[in-house]
Amino acid sequence: MPLRLADIKTLSPAYWAVVTVGAVVTLARFSEAFLVLLASGTGLAITFVPLVLVVMNIAYAASAYPAGVWSDRAGRRVVLLAGVGVLFVSDVVLAIASNV
Repeated sequence: MPLRLADIKTLSPAYWAVVTVGAVVTLARFSEAFLVLLASGTGLAITFVPLVLVVMNIAYAASAYPAGVWSDRAGRRVVLLAGVGVLFVSDVVLAIASNV
């Protein structure tokens, strides 16, 4: 069934608030390709650049389960806000990094 403009107008303000927050957080996120270019540009030897992706995926995998457990205990909102905070701090660190 195709989505119609009339259907979009019936969506609640809460839905649009979530979409807006998601869009803002997405704009603040660096892509993996950018991180590989940044690592290469800061002096990391080209042969080690794929290692950046491996380390990132290991970090994602290692943090997924503990974040899920924490979310069950502390609540999803707390974990989401902590994640956005970590994203902000890591973006600032990456932006000012001048070497590996």
